[in-house]
Amino acid sequence: MQSLDFFILGAVLGLFVFYKISQYYKSKKQQIKITLAKRAESAAGRLLQKTGYRIIDTQKRVQVKTKIDGELFRNTIIADFLVKKNGKTFLVEVKTGKQTEKLTSPSIRRQLLEYFLVFRPDGLILLDMTEKKLHQVEFELENRFGPPWALFLRYTIFFLLGVLTTWAYVYF
Repeated sequence: MQSLDFFILGAVLGLFVFYKISQYYKSKKQQIKITLAKRAESAAGRLLQKTGYRIIDTQKRVQVKTKIDGELFRNTIIADFLVKKNGKTFLVEVKTGKQTEKLTSPSIRRQLLEYFLVFRPDGLILLDMTEKKLHQVEFELENRFGPPWALFLRYTIFFLLGVLTTWAYVYF
C-alpha cells in the first residue's frame, strides 16, 4: 500500500469516528432534554396543585384525522395537563428554557390555537417554568358571517324575498 492509500483509509476512518462521536453527543443531548422536560413537568404539576388546580390528566392524547386530496392522515395531539378549577376545565401547556423567551411567537400561538380547537377547554394556561408563572391565554375568533342567528336571518329574508317576487310575478 502506498501513502495515498493510507491517507484515504485514515480520512474515511476519521470521518466514520467523527460521525459516531457526533451521533453519541446528539443522543446524550436529547436524553438530557427529555430528562429536563420530565423534571419541569413534574414541577409544573406541583405548581398547578399549589395554585389551586386539580390535575385531571397528564399527556392527554387525542387522535386527529386530516384529509388532504382525499388521502387520510392520522395525527396525535398531546396536551401537557388538563386541570380543573372553580368548575372550569383548562388545558395547560408547559414551556421551559428558550421557549419562554418569546411566549407570543407564532409557533406557540399556533400550538395553543390547535389545542383550543381540538380539546375545547374553558381556558388555556401557558406555564412558564423558567419564571414559574402562569399565563392565561384567550382567543377571540371573529366570525366573518356574524353571529349564527344573523346568517339564519339573512337566509330567511332572501327566501321571503324570493317567495314575494314569485308571488308578484304570478299574480300581477
